[in-house]
Amino acid sequence: MKTTRVQTQSPNRSTGRRTRAGFTLVELLIAMLILAIGIMAILQMQFSSMGSAMISRDNSNASDIAKRIFDVMRAESGQWRGGTIANDVDTPAFNGTAFISSPVLAAVDGGGWTSWTRLFANPVDPRLTTTGTTRYCAYARGGYLEAGDVFTVQIAVVFPSANKAFPASNNAPPATQCPQYAAAKLDASMDPLDNNSLQMEGYKVQFFGSHIYRRGYL
Repeated sequence: MKTTRVQTQSPNRSTGRRTRAGFTLVELLIAMLILAIGIMAILQMQFSSMGSAMISRDNSNASDIAKRIFDVMRAESGQWRGGTIANDVDTPAFNGTAFISSPVLAAVDGGGWTSWTRLFANPVDPRLTTTGTTRYCAYARGGYLEAGDVFTVQIAVVFPSANKAFPASNNAPPATQCPQYAAAKLDASMDPLDNNSLQMEGYKVQFFGSHIYRRGYL
């Protein structure tokens, strides 16, 4: 009796194994994890970029504010003909702003070089008004040079960091007043690591300086 042998053949002739299609659940989870890590890295870069842009904006605005204050002081110095600034300069040169006292130059002279004068009662915007993004407070001090013919001025522009706000009074929110106590901490703030500095409290400080000359001195 003749026996017939039936030979079976795998669907995949090259490997002899059945071809697998799709992904397993483990592979899918790993791919999703890698994708999530990539997205988180991109988001972190975006947040870092936004933070750097805010710091750059605040530093630029602080510089603009200091320049505007110096411009006001130089305009007022046109009245300084002899004696002291406090006696000669008696009319504000730049009305309609948020300056706490007028004239500005005389207020700084009254404070003397050993103390800081708060120029604004409330935070201002870069235009020195209270109608825009009011994040900036300014303090100043000055002293005489060259036998009283040159007045040197130092200005400190203070603004809060992202998670900080100016208090409504010396201790309480919301952000409606430039804190008077900040003036006592400005010298320490020249060293950001000083425990008594404003930087340690979450504020940023930029310092600027210039000279104001008596009319007819040069």
